Amino acid sequence: ATLMITNKKFQPRHFLLQVHQNTNYNELVQGEEKLRRGVDQKAEALKNLVHQNFDRFVSAKNTIDHVYDEMKSKQLNKQQEYGTIDIQTALEAANNRAEQIYGPVVERRQKVEKVKSTLNMLQRYRFLFNLPSSLLESIKQTKYEAAIRDYKKGKYLYQVLKGDLDSTDMSDTDQKENRITDLHLKVFDKVWAEVGKIVSELQNVLLRMLADPWRSMEEQEKTINFLFDLDTAEDPAWFYLDSQHQWITGLMKETFDAATQKIQQLKSEDPVEESVTQRSLCLKRAIGQIHSIKEMSEENLMDAELQVWRATSDLVKSLSSLLLRCLPDFWRLSKAFIEGKFANKAAGPSVRRRRQGMDMNKVDQCQRMSRDIIKQYATLLSDYFSLHQEHIKDNMPSFLPSNANSIYASEYLTLVIGDLATCVNDISGINLAGEIFSGLTDLMERARSKFIDVVCKCWERDAKTFYMLEEWVVDAQNPHITTLLKRYYDFHKFCARSAHKIASLTAVSSGMDDQTKTTISPIYIEKIRGSFLESTYTFLDGLVQLAFTNYTPLNEKEELILAKKRENIDVHSMDIRILLTVSNLEHMRGSVIKKLIDLFEVAFN
Repeated sequence: ATLMITNKKFQPRHFLLQVHQNTNYNELVQGEEKLRRGVDQKAEALKNLVHQNFDRFVSAKNTIDHVYDEMKSKQLNKQQEYGTIDIQTALEAANNRAEQIYGPVVERRQKVEKVKSTLNMLQRYRFLFNLPSSLLESIKQTKYEAAIRDYKKGKYLYQVLKGDLDSTDMSDTDQKENRITDLHLKVFDKVWAEVGKIVSELQNVLLRMLADPWRSMEEQEKTINFLFDLDTAEDPAWFYLDSQHQWITGLMKETFDAATQKIQQLKSEDPVEESVTQRSLCLKRAIGQIHSIKEMSEENLMDAELQVWRATSDLVKSLSSLLLRCLPDFWRLSKAFIEGKFANKAAGPSVRRRRQGMDMNKVDQCQRMSRDIIKQYATLLSDYFSLHQEHIKDNMPSFLPSNANSIYASEYLTLVIGDLATCVNDISGINLAGEIFSGLTDLMERARSKFIDVVCKCWERDAKTFYMLEEWVVDAQNPHITTLLKRYYDFHKFCARSAHKIASLTAVSSGMDDQTKTTISPIYIEKIRGSFLESTYTFLDGLVQLAFTNYTPLNEKEELILAKKRENIDVHSMDIRILLTVSNLEHMRGSVIKKLIDLFEVAFN
C-alpha cells in the first residue's frame, strides 16, 4: 500500500527506495518535471470543466433544494414514514383480508399434502407397519419360520431407512419423492421398538423349547438357528448345551433318589430283625434256588431280601440306562458345538474366525460338563455302595439288606458289576477323552474291589454258621453222608465262582459273553483264596460242633417232615451224630474238598 500513488498511505521515500533505487539523479529530475507538467495539465482541465458547466451545477443545486423544501412542507418526514404510511396501511389491510379468505384453503391444502405424504409413506412401507401384527399372528399359529422370515425382511428395510445399509432397489427419483424426515424416522423407531418387544417374547418361547429335554436334536438344531436369526444376545447353542447338562444331572439325581427311597421303604417294611437263625433260613432257601434265581418272576420274589436286591439291581440299571441314553447324545451335541455346527450362519467371516478361535475354550467347557455327568454317576453309586471305604472291618455295608446271605449277595453283586461293565463298554464306544473316561474305569475298579470284599465277607460269615443247616437226613445218592455236604458244595462253589466272575470281569469288550481271558489281580486272588480256606476251616469246625451238641431244629414247622425223611435216625443220640459226622468228614476229605480245590485252581490258574 505504501508503494501505490493513489493510496492514502503512500510514502514517497519508501517508493523511491523500492522502485527507483537504481535510477540516477538526472533521470529523477526529468521525471519530477514531467510529473509537475502532468499535474498542471489536469488542474487546467478541471478548471475548464467547472467553467463550462457552472450554470448547470447551480441549476441542479436549486432544484434539489426546492424538492427538499417541498417534501418537508408536505409531511414527508420520519413520523409519516416519509409519505408511505397510507399505502402501507392499505397493503396490510389487503394482506389480512387475503389471509381471511385464502388462509383456510391454504391450510387445508397443506393438510391434504401431509395426509397424502403420510398415505404414500404408509403405502410404500406398509410391510414394516404391519410387521408387529403379522409377527403376533405367526407366533400364535406357531409358524416360527414365517415369523423369522418377516423379521429379517423388516430388519433389512429398517436398516435401509436408517441409512445403515445402502438401498439398491430405489432410484434417485423415488428417494426424492419419498424423502424420509425426522418425524418419519421417529415413527419407524416406535414401530421397530414394538417389533423388538415381540421378538424378545419369541426368543423366550424358543429358549423354553430349547430347555425341553424331550425334543429331538434335529428340532433343537432348527430352534438354535431360529434364535441366531433373531439376533439373540445369548448363545443358543451354549444355552442348549448347558440346559441339557443340568437336566441330565438333575434327572440322574432324581432317579437315584426315587430308587433309594424305594429300597429304604422295602427295608422298613421287613419286620424280621437281624439274627443268625433268620439268616441261616434265608441261606437254606437261597441254596435251593441257585439254579433258578435269574428266572424267578416277580410273583416269586416274596422274600424281603430278594426284593431289596432286585431294587438295588434296578437302581444300577436305571442309572446306567440313563447315562447310556443321555451321555452319547450329549457328547455328539458337544462335538457339534465345538466344530461350530451351531455357529451363527449370518455372521461375517471375521465373526466366524473369532468363533473358531474359541474352540479350545469350547473343548474345555464341553469336557468339563461331560466329566461332571460321569462324576455324578460315579459319585451316586460310590456313596450308595460305600466304595470310599477301602475294607470291611466289623459291620457290613449299609446297602446290604437285613439278614443278607452270601448266595443272593454273590448273585446280585455279579449282576451289578456286569451292568457297570456293560455301561462302561458302551460309553467307551463314543470316544470320550481319556480324562473323562477314567472316571468310569476308576468306578469299575473300586466297585470290583468292594464287591469282592462283600462276597468274601458274606461267604466267611455264612460258613461259620453253615452247620445250622444240618437236618440229619441222609443223601439219596450216598446214604453214608447227610444232605449238608451237597448244600455246602453248592454254596461253596457258587461263592467261589461269583468271586471269580467279579474279579475277572473286564470293561473293554463288546459284551460279557465275548470277553477274553484276562489276568486277575494277585491281590484279588489272595483275598478269594483266604476266604476259600477260612470258610472251609470254619465249616469243618461246625461239623465237629454238630457231633457234640444237642440237635436244635432250625425251623420247627419243617421238623415233622424232616422226621419222616430221617426214618430210623435218632438225632438226639450223640453216637449216631458222631458216626454221621465222621462219615461226612471222610467224604469231605476224599471228595468234596478235592473237587472244590480243583475248580479253584482251574479258575484262578
